[in-house]
Amino acid sequence: MSLTLANIFCLFKAALDIKIQGCMIELFKLVTKDIPRAK
Repeated sequence: MSLTLANIFCLFKAALDIKIQGCMIELFKLVTKDIPRAK
């Protein structure tokens, strides 16, 4: 196993990006679901 610090950072950043995207999508779903009821 020759995982350099750069490799670990890249993997961590990629995982974080995916996690953030998932959160944004869930948030977007909640917001768009609540819009019709607000009117």
